[in-house]
Amino acid sequence: MAKAITTGIDTTGVSVKLINLAVSHRSDVMTDVLNAKAVILGCATLNNGMLPRMAGFLMYMRGLKPTNKIGAAFGSFGWSGEAVKLMNTAMEDMKFDILEPGLRVKYVPNHFDLQECVEMGKRIGQAVIAQTAE
Repeated sequence: MAKAITTGIDTTGVSVKLINLAVSHRSDVMTDVLNAKAVILGCATLNNGMLPRMAGFLMYMRGLKPTNKIGAAFGSFGWSGEAVKLMNTAMEDMKFDILEPGLRVKYVPNHFDLQECVEMGKRIGQAVIAQTAE
């Protein structure tokens, strides 16, 4: 899903960086977040919540209070799908401009789901371009 969203952003000409929290130190990620115009968070739902790595990162990010960001969230789920709502709530608490309710996919994304991810990426890229033009 993240790669498909990145593909959509790329089509708009907006620079995008795909970051995996499993292999990147959160301080390095925060440097990128502070410099970014948009932050798109992705996480699967686990036990009605977020994966621990994303929950910890959001707690860290809240403490540094990034401002003037466009935000969006996506994720997969098996039963309940709360992670997207939780990520959106965290970004709303940080005063991000949330573009849409988020993209949730049950189980493994199919071709249609991935196309929706590309479209979401295009909308994010267009929002960044519009914000930059202001």
